[in-house]
Amino acid sequence: MREHMGVDVDSIEEDQLMSRPPVADSDDIETWDPDHEQDRGDEEFQAGVTKIKRRTAGERFGRTIHSGLMQGESTYQTQLRDCELMKSVERSF
Repeated sequence: MREHMGVDVDSIEEDQLMSRPPVADSDDIETWDPDHEQDRGDEEFQAGVTKIKRRTAGERFGRTIHSGLMQGESTYQTQLRDCELMKSVERSF
């Protein structure tokens, strides 16, 4: 929706649309289908196209556990590094 100083410009254009003569014959107008606009690309490179894979409950649970373990490991590594920094600061005093 486009607005200019609080006025909805799109609604004004829609209201005036019916008062104008058609630009082309109704037979010449092609309907737009967004599904036909999708470019799947070649099989080697398919960036931007999401493919949904069905996974079982066990696979989803395993991925959740794996993700949690990776996050825990990252948190542990960060805390370990912070403790080592604190020890080195304490030694310097």
